[in-house]
Amino acid sequence: MSHMLEWVCDIAVYLILISIVLQVIPKKFRKYINFFTGVLLIILVINPVTKLFDADKALVEYFEIEEMRQALSDMEDMIKFTENVNEEKLIESYNMQIAEKITELIKEYGFRITDVQVSWNLDNEMKEYGSIKSIYLVLDEKRTHGTITINPVKVTIGEQKADAYTKAEVEEMKKIIAGFYNLEEEHINIMIQG
Repeated sequence: MSHMLEWVCDIAVYLILISIVLQVIPKKFRKYINFFTGVLLIILVINPVTKLFDADKALVEYFEIEEMRQALSDMEDMIKFTENVNEEKLIESYNMQIAEKITELIKEYGFRITDVQVSWNLDNEMKEYGSIKSIYLVLDEKRTHGTITINPVKVTIGEQKADAYTKAEVEEMKKIIAGFYNLEEEHINIMIQG
């Protein structure tokens, strides 16, 4: 009987304290406090029943197991995040190396590379995972000094754009890059800015 009286007193004190807390808390937080206090009240009410059947130990074990599952889930999320960050840094490093290599491959054509964008196969399910899907280049147009030769006088007409690049040069650059990176030429796009 004393346990029953103690149980009723605990519930009464709890309800009085919660009433005071709810009066002090701003209205926008009351729904969260009500939910939390409701859960605590349910635990407080079923506490004697759980002690009677030794279920309180099982309940504690259940919460410990759920806490461990949550910790494992958080750890898995952290590992996935770390893998993604490492993958992004690795791709960024590869992109820089590809830009340097392409600059070296096409330097004889006299263009300056202003942008290189590499698209990767990043689907883990595909056998081509980690390979280059396509390359997009933006080049600056070549500039030369235009000269006109009149026997024996040579006149220079300032700096002017020369139509020195041709479609053939672009196709040659595509072939060189495609051969080096084992890509089909249609997966290499070259844009020349003037």
